Amino acid sequence: MIILAPIFKLLITVANIYTFFLTGWIILKLLIHFGVVNASHSFVRVVMNFLDHLIEPLLHKIRKVVPFFGSIDLSPLVLYLLVEFLKNMFIYGIIAVSS
Repeated sequence: MIILAPIFKLLITVANIYTFFLTGWIILKLLIHFGVVNASHSFVRVVMNFLDHLIEPLLHKIRKVVPFFGSIDLSPLVLYLLVEFLKNMFIYGIIAVSS
């Protein structure tokens, strides 16, 4: 049982890093959409390509389930909530294992 706590902590760290990337992806998408950042710049293109490869596969699966509301895409919000839910499950797993 003691070995499960470090595994849960590692999974929480991975979820935190993924949340950081998801937040960066959302902000960068908004900046590109509003014309603040030039999407054809090579650095922006490389960062966006990296983030797209991390985020889009899960968003694609969520978009199959969650409907669009006009032009508003709620799939990033759903993904964020799912990651937070998993983090909370890992936290309560640590509490259950340690007690």
